[in-house]
Amino acid sequence: MAHPIYKDLLEQWRKKATEIAGTSEGFTFYEPEFNEFLHWMFSQFQAFAESEQSAPVNSVIEFLNKVDELRDKYPQLWVDIHRTNATGWVAALHDKFMATNVLAYGQNLTAELACKDALEHLAKNSEITGTSND
Repeated sequence: MAHPIYKDLLEQWRKKATEIAGTSEGFTFYEPEFNEFLHWMFSQFQAFAESEQSAPVNSVIEFLNKVDELRDKYPQLWVDIHRTNATGWVAALHDKFMATNVLAYGQNLTAELACKDALEHLAKNSEITGTSND
């Protein structure tokens, strides 16, 4: 069950993605559309965060912030957050579009938990983030 403050958010994302992509049959965003969608999506999260003073830390936002941090190191970085009936929610980072080199991967029952899993996977791989795991 979705958290009440996010109840309509996924539907809003779907509508905005359809508006940008021009189709509701899956979305492939290229650089300009991806940036437009990310900016819109961040503004939606900000609106929800401001409306809920005690809102929990959101792994989806952290995951997308990590994408921004890694853009310089991986200029063609491809972020993938999706849901299927077979696997549930998946969050993944690839070094470039449709690449087999997976930088981070998470799979779980909700988008937030999948992003949390992907962040944990990323934290374990210090050569990607350039940090030490000591």
